[in-house]
Amino acid sequence: MNLHDVLKEIMTNYIKESTENPFKGNSLAKNIRSNFINCFNENHSISENKDFFIKGSAGQSQWAKIPWLGIFNKKIAKGPKQGFYLVYLFSEDMEKVYLSLNQGYTYFQTEYKKYALRNIQMVSAYFQKELLKNKKSKLLEDINLRKNHSNHTLGKGYEKGNIFAIEYQVSSLPDNEELVTDLSEMISIYKKLNDIIEDGIKDDSVVNEIVENVLESRNTSVGRQEQYPDKYLTKNIDNLVDSAEKEIQKNGVSLKKVDIEKLKASTTKKAKKDVSLKPKRKRDYIAEAARNSKIGSLGEKMVLEDEKSRLKKNKNKVVHVSETDDSKGYDIESVDNNDNPIYIEVKATTGPWDTPFYISQNEIDVSKMKGKQYVLKRLYNIKKSKADFYEIRGPLEDSEKIDLEVVNYIAKLK
Repeated sequence: MNLHDVLKEIMTNYIKESTENPFKGNSLAKNIRSNFINCFNENHSISENKDFFIKGSAGQSQWAKIPWLGIFNKKIAKGPKQGFYLVYLFSEDMEKVYLSLNQGYTYFQTEYKKYALRNIQMVSAYFQKELLKNKKSKLLEDINLRKNHSNHTLGKGYEKGNIFAIEYQVSSLPDNEELVTDLSEMISIYKKLNDIIEDGIKDDSVVNEIVENVLESRNTSVGRQEQYPDKYLTKNIDNLVDSAEKEIQKNGVSLKKVDIEKLKASTTKKAKKDVSLKPKRKRDYIAEAARNSKIGSLGEKMVLEDEKSRLKKNKNKVVHVSETDDSKGYDIESVDNNDNPIYIEVKATTGPWDTPFYISQNEIDVSKMKGKQYVLKRLYNIKKSKADFYEIRGPLEDSEKIDLEVVNYIAKLK
């Protein structure tokens, strides 16, 4: 059977089979799982690509409301539950089928709970803009799979997770040649998506990093413009901070120190580009400052708890000075292992290690005055109660590890 015949077979018979016959041992369900996927072998861009694998599903132990046939690139998809993939999604009423560039909704349900639908839609919106130049006129950003807008959770996830799709009506299904041509064009867009993601990742945790970049760090770090409503971003940060504080109270913090020179060396070898958001509207600096402040406060709490844990019997020597006085040029007073005083300034981000950060003139001056007793701790990749960090000790202006760039001026009337 060719692609046209497979789609027609499912749309014509699925409702009858799923309502009148048991799932177990059903021939249509079996064909969707295994036999029908052979129709993709005629497309050489799939069959000759070793990174692609194909799966189909009519449900697990019972009939699914929305069956599917999917094409997955193992570099950016772990299957239908996590990652980015191409999929034929059949509507509940079997009146239409969409060839959709979509995302694994289960990941969002697990990771973001009540924010899952909103967050997956934000990721869709990001890639719609990134892939805009690849968009054909027939590609849709919105799809409708649910019959009478039913409350089907997974159906909602598919709809919000759609990046681009082509819609086919059962009453006017194109011939096989047109379907195969459309599929080839969508595979080209899928490959472009893979290129964007591969240029942006820093390690092997592909899906986690790209989602976090879009939802959090790329929207809140220094020097990057925003293109999503500030209320969405603020809620994301609020959710992150709330869950992190609960986790810290329950299990403490886990900070992993990283050698900054090794970080630089590994990045030079990979020579990868950032996934950046393009400016689409004016920034709300007040909302952005509030979000950065919340992340900063969380970072301070993490370092504070880490210092208390390190010193144990001398934890009373750890003082969170910025809580009462933020003019000192550092956040925390502590002592080193030899009981010498140290002055810790904390800079925190949910983003990667090379995200830029602000340093005030006061902090520069104080670091010069305190000398080797001044420690800047840069926390990054903050996820709940865990973070990586590197240290810069001594006068910041003299440090060979960072470049200081003037970004603000004070204006006075002449």
